[in-house]
Amino acid sequence: MTTRQGRNLPVILEWALVGLAALWFLGVPPLGAAVSVLGFDLPAEGTGQLTMILLAGGLQIGGLLVAMALAKLISRRDQLFRISLALLLAAGCLTLTGLTQLYLPGGPSQALIGILDLLGIGGWALGWIFRCNLPRAWVKMGLTRSGSLGWGLAAAALVLWPWLLVGSLGDMHASATLLFQSLVGGLLAEWLWRGLVLSLLLSVTRRRWLAGLLGALLYVAYEIGALALGSGELGTWQVATIFALAFLTTELWARSGKEREGVWGAVAFHALYLAFPRLFVDPRLEFELAHLATQLYMPLATGAIAVLLFLGRKIWPLVIRSSKAPTSTTGKKLSISQLLPAVLALTLWSAILGVYLIFGSPGFSNDGYLIILKEQADLGLLADIPTREGKLVFLYTLLGETAAGSQGEIRADLDEMNLTYRPYYLVNMIRVDGTQRGMDEFAARPAVAQVMLNPNVRQYPVSWELPYA
Repeated sequence: MTTRQGRNLPVILEWALVGLAALWFLGVPPLGAAVSVLGFDLPAEGTGQLTMILLAGGLQIGGLLVAMALAKLISRRDQLFRISLALLLAAGCLTLTGLTQLYLPGGPSQALIGILDLLGIGGWALGWIFRCNLPRAWVKMGLTRSGSLGWGLAAAALVLWPWLLVGSLGDMHASATLLFQSLVGGLLAEWLWRGLVLSLLLSVTRRRWLAGLLGALLYVAYEIGALALGSGELGTWQVATIFALAFLTTELWARSGKEREGVWGAVAFHALYLAFPRLFVDPRLEFELAHLATQLYMPLATGAIAVLLFLGRKIWPLVIRSSKAPTSTTGKKLSISQLLPAVLALTLWSAILGVYLIFGSPGFSNDGYLIILKEQADLGLLADIPTREGKLVFLYTLLGETAAGSQGEIRADLDEMNLTYRPYYLVNMIRVDGTQRGMDEFAARPAVAQVMLNPNVRQYPVSWELPYA
């Protein structure tokens, strides 16, 4: 029957078109990776990155707009339109993220743009679909519900505890920066995929397991493609990590129950999962066997916990009855299933904190960096000095004058920033102690040749070495 909205296509054809839209969305990043692998010439580094971002984003967004237009022209059902809209919002958010990383130097600016994008454009699109206002759309995204926060924190403790024994923190400023970046990464990923996208998928199918599975697979496929586009190569551990992370965060989303899905449990786990390997590993070290073992343990433990939580969610209602639960001070009954995750999370984090304080390397390491200046003493002038004593005096004077003449402005800025430092003369450089604050700012100065981390590495509590054989 023909109506104003188009024809009522068969369900199988509708889902075939949905599959084509998803394949288009997922096929663009591998295409970009193939372009880079085949060696096609791109412009200079910054312009080349911009070209790839705009090309990938434009292809994705353009194809999905075509799919949405076709959905309105040829079908009365919403599957194609709403799934294409979900993928369109994901492509738009990820394209905007790439642009902000390229042109906005500060992490807070990138975070603000991403949050406003999801809350504003994403929330408006969801409100338009469900015919509700913006706050109600945020509720549908799960932003006002805890979303198995206790289970998320407990799972994070079980997955991440080895880092407290095999790694150590850097300086306070660098650790705070990495923690902020990881929190923003987990927040935006979960708001987008477990919040916005799954809300739209749930409006297409009433089967929560199908919506969750489809959302997880879309997230996995896109992350693999984006990783291939960025690095040009994929390892087994990287793929396993993406799969495990996707299915555990989806399980955390599903545990809240029908009509009560929330994202904060998934946000907490995702952010901590990103943070710990970066916080406790010194970027100056190339290889540590203990770190490799911990990295291999992470996806295995994450996948195992996802399976256990899934089985527990299916079996627990058959074993425990909420009617025997204690009563809270507000008069509402609290079931064991509500108390268990909070108690478990508190117990696990208390235990690993104690292990960290006793057997780990608690506190912050005295990280720092070296500012190496472009202007170095011209030692060729020593050839004109006839005597050895004269050469030594001239060398000492030359080194001192070169350092004094080129280090003054930087040392004044370091004093203003209240940073501890030590100037050097043999090599014209300044060693900044105890922080990584200011590295990027000094590296951008014309008089600076290079800024590098201080080669003094952190002390790890556990360090395994391969046998000589």
